[in-house]
Amino acid sequence: MNGLLLSLLLVSIISVVSIVAFSSYIFPKNKPENSSENTETTIIVSNIPQINSTENEIEETTTEKTPSDEKGNDKIIWDFLKDNDLTDAGAAGLMGNLYAESKLESVIYEDKYKKSIGLTDQEYVDKVNDGTYTNFVKDKVGFGLAQWTFSTRKEALLNKCKGQIGDLYCQLEYLLEELKKDFKTILNLLKTSNDTYESTIQVLVNFENPADKSDTVKNKRYSYSLKYYNKFALGDEQKETKETNEPKEKTYTVVAGDTLSAIAKKFGTTVEILCQLNGINDPNKINVGLVLILP
Repeated sequence: MNGLLLSLLLVSIISVVSIVAFSSYIFPKNKPENSSENTETTIIVSNIPQINSTENEIEETTTEKTPSDEKGNDKIIWDFLKDNDLTDAGAAGLMGNLYAESKLESVIYEDKYKKSIGLTDQEYVDKVNDGTYTNFVKDKVGFGLAQWTFSTRKEALLNKCKGQIGDLYCQLEYLLEELKKDFKTILNLLKTSNDTYESTIQVLVNFENPADKSDTVKNKRYSYSLKYYNKFALGDEQKETKETNEPKEKTYTVVAGDTLSAIAKKFGTTVEILCQLNGINDPNKINVGLVLILP
């Protein structure tokens, strides 16, 4: 009897052990987090091209300036000149020259220096205004509406428009002050002349005074002046009419044997006036074929 009980007890113990072992196999315990058998999770990141945003690799796109007349600069300038008593012909003659110099832009400096200076028009103006560009007066770079170049004229402009050097109205005020102070004869002409060609040539020769004052340049600037005369003095509906019917300026073409004194006597004027009208520095040197403007 005792032997039988012992056998049953042994069978029971074996059964329990078997059940525990089987349960461990089916339901394993969680492994510790620092177990060396932990499987690492790998995150795969897609390869994304890297964008190089360095300024040197960004190509600057430059676009042609919007013509100033489309921005309204021409109307502003015309009204300013007329408010200051210039005749229609005088205002047009001055504007034709300003257009040839700057396209009627006030925020502009001479193109041929842009590479060496390395600034856009607006950057140049901003740096002059905040004082970080200190060579404005002496850099010999044409600037602004009239492309002022000489140091004395640029210094006066800077003093007049300090902190707002690119402002159109300030430049117009300086232009008028300069005419009143240093170019009284030209200003008087612009306030009295009814001849757009004469006004154009006088501003070209005695105010702007570029190196090239050839007939080609004179005719080109006159074409610009005529554009503004037609647009503002005549109005859109009368373009290409009135001034083409008006008497043109009197001229004389120099022939062999001519002297300036003889020409002056012939047309009832003086050598001094002829020199002034035509930008002649030496009255003893005139070339055959030269077209002289007569008063």
